[in-house]
Amino acid sequence: MDQYTTLEDWAQQHIKFPVSTATLRAWAKSGCIIPKPVKLGRRWAVKTNAIYVDPSSRKPANDIQDDVVRRILNGSKAS
Repeated sequence: MDQYTTLEDWAQQHIKFPVSTATLRAWAKSGCIIPKPVKLGRRWAVKTNAIYVDPSSRKPANDIQDDVVRRILNGSKAS
């Protein structure tokens, strides 16, 4: 079974510098933490083995060669 922890506890274990709670919430909402944290009531829960992914290092959807994947990421319908 997957183990979950709070965003704050996860950050203390995985991030080497202090990060504000607001920043952690923004990362959770925007998908910078993989797998994406889930909201349980008023709190965010993140898997203990989750990683931070820098949004600037992600590949833009337009550079993806697979048409199906590009349509899914861009939200466009099949022609």
